[in-house]
Amino acid sequence: MTNTEKMTIQDLSVRDLQAWLNLAHSTKRTSNSPQALAEATEEFHNALTDDAVDVVGAFMGANLLGCFEARITGSRSGATYIALDALLRPESRSIELLRSLVAAMVERARLLGEQQSDEARGLRITADASDQLWVQALKEAGFVTTHSATTMRRALKPSDKNPMVVLPPGLTFAPFNPTQEADAQLALHNEVFGDVPGSPRWATHHWQEMLVDKPAVRHDLSTVIRSANQIVAYAHTEVWDEDEDATTHYAWIARIGVHESCRKFGLGTALINQVLSASAQAGLPYIELEVEPNNPTEPIRLYQRLGFKETSTELELELMI
Repeated sequence: MTNTEKMTIQDLSVRDLQAWLNLAHSTKRTSNSPQALAEATEEFHNALTDDAVDVVGAFMGANLLGCFEARITGSRSGATYIALDALLRPESRSIELLRSLVAAMVERARLLGEQQSDEARGLRITADASDQLWVQALKEAGFVTTHSATTMRRALKPSDKNPMVVLPPGLTFAPFNPTQEADAQLALHNEVFGDVPGSPRWATHHWQEMLVDKPAVRHDLSTVIRSANQIVAYAHTEVWDEDEDATTHYAWIARIGVHESCRKFGLGTALINQVLSASAQAGLPYIELEVEPNNPTEPIRLYQRLGFKETSTELELELMI
């Protein structure tokens, strides 16, 4: 009898908490620090009590090999989807087990959609592109890649504190303030990313949520470039904890954009060097950003030239129902 034939699928309950915590730790979803365990425990209990979420385990006998969550969720376009999130022990990653887990996910997600939402358009899941077996199992089940994002990292050095940043005549750096000229900044952002596949247009509440109310946003590490009274380029920077113990922090360039009329003048390089300088002066060890590989402006070349290295690529996959 194969491992696949022995695997059983069943809903998780409160008695499975420790097995779920062990699974989350083995997949590096959480650490064993008291704070991380408390947060993970709360996450588990919240999922179990949410009627719009199913938490399902894949067992081999009494051993929890993996689990998945199916959750009713919305998108910025207003469509309803079922978001999937899966964990599987590294030592259990055979293609047979992955196929079985994907099949169980799809079956349960469809059932959840029938019970909770008549408007669910499809299933969505994210996957690390380097996890080839998992991606293979998803695509064999009919999932297709709809979006990809590559994370890049650059170490910060003492020499970054005083970069040589020269702007063309008539352009100046200015402090970033999301509450000033918010409508103009929002319009610029939507225009900059209007031709990038998979980038939805932001509404006013998105701007408020992502730049005014978000605690991680650092105005002192962000910047804009002005031409007379008009903002023509911007870089929005956040600071994140490297681990759940919050002992190390790093900078994250959340968004960077240059108006089409001002491209080819080196403003992207100037923005990044300005952010590198501010982040180095703040004592942060490194900086990361995310880039869409299919962005027609090919920013990945700029980032590589400035010393950023690719660390991972995440895929978003969908299966329409």
